[in-house]
Amino acid sequence: MSRRLFEANGKTVVKVKNPQLAFAKVLVMLDKERSTPLTAGIHPSSVISNKSAIGKNVHIGPFVAIEDGADIGGNSVIMANCYIGRNTKIGQNALVYPGVTLRENITIGKNAIIHSGAVIGSDGFGFIPQGGSIFKYPRLARLR
Repeated sequence: MSRRLFEANGKTVVKVKNPQLAFAKVLVMLDKERSTPLTAGIHPSSVISNKSAIGKNVHIGPFVAIEDGADIGGNSVIMANCYIGRNTKIGQNALVYPGVTLRENITIGKNAIIHSGAVIGSDGFGFIPQGGSIFKYPRLARLR
């Protein structure tokens, strides 16, 4: 952060090229609780398939369900009450906040952040009229 200190009307002033960025960096330094890394490990209330792969230094919070074939990259954080579906891949250093659902066959890249309550890979709202009824359009595509 390039900065200059100088006096203006008897007050010290910090002058930076990008004040919004400078302020955001100060907030990160002040927010110790969020910037403190969580301890790696698996909470005992979580249910994790023995057919899944969990990388090194991963934090898995309480009440997380991880299905067969899921792969969680190293240094990732999966917070409480998340569901990771079959064959879903999460890259290294990912952060998944509480209450996230990642359905089956999803690929999440490294350094991704998924915010609370997100549902990725759910059915869409595709319906096709068929005579007097409605046929649900299947969602079979993989999300990457």
